[in-house]
Formats: sequence, structure tokens, C-alpha cells
Amino acid sequence: ISAKRRPSCLWPSAPASSPSPTTLPTSNEVPACFNFDSEDIEEMPNYWIRPYGSIYPRVYNSAPYQSSHSLEFYVSNEHHNPMAVMPFLETNNLTSQSVSLSFNMNKQYDYESYLAIGIMSNPNDSSTFQHIATIQVPYTWTSKQLMIPILENEDGMYIAFKVHSPYNNTVYIDNVAIREC
Repeated sequence: ISAKRRPSCLWPSAPASSPSPTTLPTSNEVPACFNFDSEDIEEMPNYWIRPYGSIYPRVYNSAPYQSSHSLEFYVSNEHHNPMAVMPFLETNNLTSQSVSLSFNMNKQYDYESYLAIGIMSNPNDSSTFQHIATIQVPYTWTSKQLMIPILENEDGMYIAFKVHSPYNNTVYIDNVAIREC
């Protein structure tokens, strides 16, 4: 599976032909937001990457935080550790050493489930996943914010979400936002 690379939407200099991010109504200072509402159901969001050959994660309309869609990660015997990788984030123009990642998360059943956040230099090679944090996913919608360090000596990076659960469960994320710290 090849990665789709697009100019970062963090800077106004992005070419007019690049897709604009889905922006939250209250996100004036947020440079990149994804709420998945304009995405096709049962597909990966535009410019996001699913490194494994599975059908999960995918955009779905069963449990959005607000509005109509969220990103669904289904975990089962056939679908182990589903992963979604955000579009390439150009970091060579940033002045800080980290970015802020915020999102909402939830799960369908009250079973133990975890969301691992990491950074990758190659979205098609799971060995490049560098773990940043693991969060126990709550049974009710909860907001989370993390500081993500920028990879040194790289033009950019990919931020990845990976779900772990010993049980069949569905985890949802919504309103994913990145901003410079």
C-alpha cells in the first residue's frame, strides 16, 4: 500500500490544489483538523493510511462525537491491532520541538481497550512506529491532548493511532487536531 503524500495544511503556502482539512467550527488556532464528516462511510479518510491490508479502521456513522462520522477501529480475532496513520506532517518549518495532538475517543463496549499513539517515518513499515503514549479508552466520549515530539533530522513525520484489546471491541476517534506548540 503506498502512502498518499500531500502538502501540509499547516501553512498558508500549501498549493491551492491540495485538499483543505475538515475544520472544526471553533478551531481558529488549530492548523489541521479532521472530523471525518465529509468522508465516505466504510473508507479510510482522504490522505490517511491503513498500513495493514484490513478493512479497519474506517469512517463510520454509528457513534460520532458530534455531527455524523467518526473513525472506527474494530478489534476481533481477524482484525488485530488496527492502525490509522495521519497524513504526512511537514515539520521542517516549525519553530517548536513538538506539536499538540488532540482528539475525542470512545468505545462501544465496556471492555478493556487501549489506544497507542506513535510517530512513524514510514507509514507502510510498522517497525518505524515509535511509541509515544498508551491511553485506556473510556466507555464515554472523552477529550485527550498529547504533546508529540518532532523527529530530528527529518522533513516530517506521520502520527499513528493503533488500538489494542484482548476482547472484540470497537474504538472510535473523532475531531483529531494538530497544532504547533
